[in-house]
Amino acid sequence: MANPQIQIGNLEFDDIKDSIKQYLQTQDVFSDYNFEGSAASTLLDILAYNTTYYAFYSNMIANEMFFDTAQKLSSLISLAKPLGYTVPGAKSAKSTVLLRAAGIGQTLNRYHRFTGRDESGGSFTFYTFQPYVTDENGDALIEVHQGSRLFDKISAVLNLDRTKTFISTVNIDINSLVVEVQTPDDTDFIEWISSGSINQNVDENSRIYFLERTDAGFFVVFGGNYATDVDRQAGLALPEGTRVRLSYVTSSGEVGNGVGNFISDFSATTLNNNTIVETKSLSENGATDPNIESIKFFAPKFFAAQDRAVTKQDAIAIIGNSPVGEGVENSDYKFTVWGGEEQDPPYYGRVFVSLINSDENSDGIEPDITDVQTALSNLRERLTISILPEYIGPVSSILRIGMTVTYDENQTNLNEEQLKSKISTYLNNTYQTTQRAFNKSLDLSQLVTGVSSVDSSLNVDPSEISTTLEVKQKVTNNGRQILVKNPILQSTAFSVSSTPTQSNLGENIQIRNSVNPSDYNSDTGYGKLDAYTENNNSLVLVKSNVGKVNYERGIIIIDQGVLTGEFTLSVKPKKISFEAKQELLSNFEFVVNVQKELPN
Repeated sequence: MANPQIQIGNLEFDDIKDSIKQYLQTQDVFSDYNFEGSAASTLLDILAYNTTYYAFYSNMIANEMFFDTAQKLSSLISLAKPLGYTVPGAKSAKSTVLLRAAGIGQTLNRYHRFTGRDESGGSFTFYTFQPYVTDENGDALIEVHQGSRLFDKISAVLNLDRTKTFISTVNIDINSLVVEVQTPDDTDFIEWISSGSINQNVDENSRIYFLERTDAGFFVVFGGNYATDVDRQAGLALPEGTRVRLSYVTSSGEVGNGVGNFISDFSATTLNNNTIVETKSLSENGATDPNIESIKFFAPKFFAAQDRAVTKQDAIAIIGNSPVGEGVENSDYKFTVWGGEEQDPPYYGRVFVSLINSDENSDGIEPDITDVQTALSNLRERLTISILPEYIGPVSSILRIGMTVTYDENQTNLNEEQLKSKISTYLNNTYQTTQRAFNKSLDLSQLVTGVSSVDSSLNVDPSEISTTLEVKQKVTNNGRQILVKNPILQSTAFSVSSTPTQSNLGENIQIRNSVNPSDYNSDTGYGKLDAYTENNNSLVLVKSNVGKVNYERGIIIIDQGVLTGEFTLSVKPKKISFEAKQELLSNFEFVVNVQKELPN
């Protein structure tokens, strides 16, 4: 008798047991055997268990072989190593402090110690990871990083045949690591710099080291002595008699978050003993383990960039591999990059960067100045000749989407509130309404299809969907150009309007686009903006032609001195589909109305 086809698609325990049983029942020797009432049932359980165990085990092994599906940090460390990407260890919580009245041109050395306290009164030690110099006012804005312990100038033991040493902890913040080398030809220790394994600018004179992550710690590798084993020189070779020392800080991870009230003793420095330490922000972003999603996102991009910035993705990878991108699951949650050719009008020869404060609990969106400096510095070193990086501050906006959804009561057991709750859950999850980010987008067809799929009874009419974009603006006396990056609706009603604010024209001035057809120039594409004030619930014209609006290009220009207070500009987009481009930072807010379909 021919053997039946083996069913290998069902890997659940009971399915495997039934498959084995069915197979055995086809054999003549077991044709009348009672598998349920005998010891054979126990044997079948063992076989099914063993098969299930190894099916699961094989599946997990396969998953851990690829970036997209790996879940174990040890797997990602191995996968990232050939890409030249160093998986970090613990990350120190950091805070920004301002030193005032410290003396002009004075230097605060690396690893200077600060003490801060959290809200419960617990004391934490923080260190500077780089030296700082006070400005012409005697001030310095600096970053301090939490450290559980400072290892200062620890001698490293090297075997000159295999020139590497091991740091036996993963709690080190690799941004704090300083490697110093003194060869017999050097009179003092010289600081060497870290290099990625894809660095193409390394020769026999490069004072570099490589950092390799393991499950137990980090190897500091000097590649110059491997020249005989490879095709290219990997840095300066270390001769006999070379001395090496390491300095680094270990971190307490997230325990160091939420610390402020910093103080420090400057008696051993050249700074004024009465230097004022002003805490600018509570410490944040400390983590014991690296963010797995961040590794998956940035490691392939870092390899593709090959340590140079030619494309937009290269620039994203380079910033992502710097301290700016640490722990960020997606670059849009922290920074965005675009080329000058994308500007309106184009500005060739520039790469633009915009960053935000990644703390969702913070009211402000402006990033730490050190993050801006780090991003620009990393790009400047790797951009092609004649291309310069430039920073543009983020612009906060909210896209408000109103929609009416009808439902057929004969096709559902849910009431209006229950349907509304299901729709809101879908929208919040799909469009991440609680997550502010760059490059957010809304597509009308996807919105309609997605909401309709929440329940079979729902019907979404695209004509019943409306959008309003609100752009928040800072206080300024200068002229203001506002780029909403999307076409603006040109209608017989106001499609551009500001909240009432202070102005050189008076109090509670509002800016609105003129609805007079003669105020639109079809040759230039610009229409006029007028200033109004409200009196007895009606608008009164105060001054005409105080700015202009280009509806198709999404450009709004308000003349200098017109508005002197903080205001919000409301814009009616021309299309429901929307994309928050470049420095435009957007949140989505949905207002959903659910109502019963009317009978025909």
